[in-house]
Amino acid sequence: MIRQRRVVRIGVSPDLPGISIRSNIPAGFKGAEASLALLVGKALLGHPTGVQLVGVDSPERLVKLQAGAIDLAIGQITITPQRQRLVDFSIPYVTAYEALLLPATSTISSLNQLNGQSVSVADGSASQPRYQKQWPLIRLVATPSVSGGLELLRRGAVVAWAYVISSRAGGEEGHLNKNQQSEMVQV
Repeated sequence: MIRQRRVVRIGVSPDLPGISIRSNIPAGFKGAEASLALLVGKALLGHPTGVQLVGVDSPERLVKLQAGAIDLAIGQITITPQRQRLVDFSIPYVTAYEALLLPATSTISSLNQLNGQSVSVADGSASQPRYQKQWPLIRLVATPSVSGGLELLRRGAVVAWAYVISSRAGGEEGHLNKNQQSEMVQV
């Protein structure tokens, strides 16, 4: 169907610097995910002209795939048994781990110290139900985009930001730490 249509719509993250972010370049996005999406699209079609990159936040990925709004998605998504019943996954192309970003001045050294505190998490992420189940006393503040959590942390609206750090592109992790105003703590 994709080859017959001569167009492939690929969902990518719209706002993760270094990973995938909206841009004024012809593809509309730049970063590691966007570059990979363009390569995959070109391989599927045999040419790059029908490759359309679509900005898709984490909570929208599966919904847009199932609705046919996008043909495939390239992005940070945790493979879970529930998600495997909904869509097909490729083999993982990145290794990631869950971490908390805290202000460098924070004295928090364990998750139990976050009980009663507000922590930002991306809505629809695999982190969200995990935190709800394992640490029910942490107040989760769900954001529609991953970078929304970072903004809440920068403004002081939350004490930590739950985030998945990937080994594929370092991007955000290195960017956040170069000014020493924050630190990462692996969960």
